[in-house]
Amino acid sequence: MRHTPSSPDNTQPTPRTGPNLSPARAVVVVAAIVATLALLAPYPATVTAAASELDGKTLFMREKCNLCHSIPQEDIEAKVKSEKMLGPDLPTAEAPEDADLMLDFLRQKAEINGEKHKKAFKGSDEELGALVAWLDGLRDEDSEEAGERGR
Repeated sequence: MRHTPSSPDNTQPTPRTGPNLSPARAVVVVAAIVATLALLAPYPATVTAAASELDGKTLFMREKCNLCHSIPQEDIEAKVKSEKMLGPDLPTAEAPEDADLMLDFLRQKAEINGEKHKKAFKGSDEELGALVAWLDGLRDEDSEEAGERGR
């Protein structure tokens, strides 16, 4: 029979061989450890750094966007086999103001002007975001150059 330290006939406490936690308390302890590790883990910083290092032009070429789209200021020519597959020149094409709509359009989850994008983007969300940001940057550069020529 095991004696507890509070029992009157026990002069010395029974040595413990391990933690004596109830299942509920063990769950709380494990949850606290996991939460602490999640806060200290470098994973989110690694993902953020990798996403910021993504190159839109490389993604554009890797995803074969140049099969249908040209980007004249980057000397990228469309390589379509059929004129009916030719997409608009980017980034001069009219793009929706709603970024979520553009992202959904490129994933074939939304329509623009009654049409879905011909090919769904297969990369990650971070890659798609980097590609759209790169195109937006080119559009901004194009707008600035047009403004300077108008002066």
